[in-house]
Amino acid sequence: MAVTTAKPSTALGAEAQQILARPPRGLWADAWIRLRRNKASMASLIFIIALALTAIFAPLIAPHNPLAQDTTNSFRQAAWVQTGGKDTGTWVYPLGTDNLGRDVFSRLIYGARVSLTVGLVPMFIVVTVGMFFGLVAGYTGGMTDNLIMRVIDILIAFPDLLLFILATATLRDTPLGRTWNGLLLLFLVLSLLGWTGVARLVRGQVLSLKEKEFVEAARSIGAPTWRILFTHLTPNVISPIIIAAAFAVPGYIITEAILGYLGLGVRPAVNLDAPFPTSWGSMINEGNSAISNQPAMLAAPAFAVALVFMAFTFLGDGLRDALDPRMKQ
Repeated sequence: MAVTTAKPSTALGAEAQQILARPPRGLWADAWIRLRRNKASMASLIFIIALALTAIFAPLIAPHNPLAQDTTNSFRQAAWVQTGGKDTGTWVYPLGTDNLGRDVFSRLIYGARVSLTVGLVPMFIVVTVGMFFGLVAGYTGGMTDNLIMRVIDILIAFPDLLLFILATATLRDTPLGRTWNGLLLLFLVLSLLGWTGVARLVRGQVLSLKEKEFVEAARSIGAPTWRILFTHLTPNVISPIIIAAAFAVPGYIITEAILGYLGLGVRPAVNLDAPFPTSWGSMINEGNSAISNQPAMLAAPAFAVALVFMAFTFLGDGLRDALDPRMKQ
């Protein structure tokens, strides 16, 4: 009795050949392809890059010096507001002027420098410190792990915003608080507690990886501890760290805006050539007292903070999906 073998369909065979002919892709190339399919994340990435370029080239983009004062031109309305009086809007000042006659649009452009710097610099500090202590705690274990985790528990017990307010209010008039118009103090204060969450995240990842075969193989051939930590373990815990960093940046920007609104953010600049003349938080504080005279003074920086917050949030969502192996299909 003859046995017939079923042949695969032509369509299935062509599809299988197409899949097999595809060149292999690494983790990052695969993640980039998945990220590009997320339209909200790509739009957010483009917006963040454009905002960063705007902040870098602010002197070329801003139509006026953000600190130049003209009290005869105070409280001019936004360009689209036509009142018939001296405060009638003009496109020379697209968002109008403040109580001292300073151009709100130029101040908004320069404010992006502070907000992006305050968001990115503490993030790099937090990721570096948190990864180091998380790797050490998770890999060594024992007393070292217990000591690091107890210190983290103590720091986490402090209310974040209250500690930020106390630190900036106490040290604001010291040499530390005056360095870089107060930016250095903001960097240190925002980084003081942020690294604890990263350290706990990295420690959990290391605990699940340090008994894996590739770590045992490296240990068996006599690889030093630092090589195991930074060559073998770090690449395997970097994905969740990137996601955590993307979500941390808008949190720092919002915190700076809150501190600026309370008058504890970047110190007012007096030098007309100052690279960080103002921040969006300080502009919100100034606009709050002048909302009835010039609404754009409050609305413009508040809208800018909201846009940046949403952009980093959408980018973080996209990175989480792109770096998740379960989303590969």
